[in-house]
Amino acid sequence: MEQKVKVKLFSLYADAVGRSEVEVLLDLGGRVSELLQSLIREYPVLSKAFSLVKPIVLINGVRAPEDQLITGSIEVALVPPSAGG
Repeated sequence: MEQKVKVKLFSLYADAVGRSEVEVLLDLGGRVSELLQSLIREYPVLSKAFSLVKPIVLINGVRAPEDQLITGSIEVALVPPSAGG
């Protein structure tokens, strides 16, 4: 069984895809790492963007490790790390 996951994209990720929000299908009980791979399959341009700047994944506003499960009604956001200065 699959779930639709809405992903908000920021900065260079949104620029690469041409949209600030996308939806991907993910198996129920899928992990953050699987979500990132699904995004790359759906939007191959993200492969280069992710290799240049690894995204920080936020789930409901909290940083999520790649092995975290994605379940239920959630908000996912991909943001690049910010540089101080």
